[in-house]
Amino acid sequence: MRTISELPVGIQAQLRPGGNLHMADLSDVDLSNVRLGRANLTGANLVGARLCRAGLVGADMSTSFLSGADMRDANMTGADMRGTDLSEADMRNAILIATNLSCANMTNAILIDANLNRAVLTDTELPHAIMVSCNMVEANACDADMTGVNLTDAHMAHAILTDVSLTDAAIVGANLIGVDLGGADLTRADLTCAHMSGAHVAWARFTDANLSRVDIDYVDLEDAIDV
Repeated sequence: MRTISELPVGIQAQLRPGGNLHMADLSDVDLSNVRLGRANLTGANLVGARLCRAGLVGADMSTSFLSGADMRDANMTGADMRGTDLSEADMRNAILIATNLSCANMTNAILIDANLNRAVLTDTELPHAIMVSCNMVEANACDADMTGVNLTDAHMAHAILTDVSLTDAAIVGANLIGVDLGGADLTRADLTCAHMSGAHVAWARFTDANLSRVDIDYVDLEDAIDV
């Protein structure tokens, strides 16, 4: 793991709020507690970097590379992370409120207890991500790939999950009140004890899904498939 003092002087000078780190090589650098709000990190290489408790509010991180990065407790509220590679990143307890993660690669990412309220996750790749107890209230994950994701005890009230792939997902005990699952694929998903009151499930597929003790008050199942 590299330290900030080992970086070129020019890059060190830009490690500040509003700094320009476009295409910078910050791979395997310990950036814990840095303050980079509104910074330009587009296309930056942060593979394996440590960003624990980093302040990245409103930063532009689109198309950056954060595979395997340690981002525990980082604050990325309102950041632009479109097309970012976050595969296998550790984002436990991270704050991603209203963050734009559309088209990002979050395969195998760890998002336990992360706050994704109002986040944009359209067309995002999330297969096998661990999202236990995360918050996704009013998030938009339309067309996302959430195959095999673990959403146990997640809070997802009023989220948009239209046409999402949730095949083989664990959604045990999750709060899905008022969620829009129109056209979603929940084949073999485990929804045991989930709360789905008022959810929209038109054309959602539940083939071989586990719906034991699911709360489906006020849910119109007429157009759902294989319920």
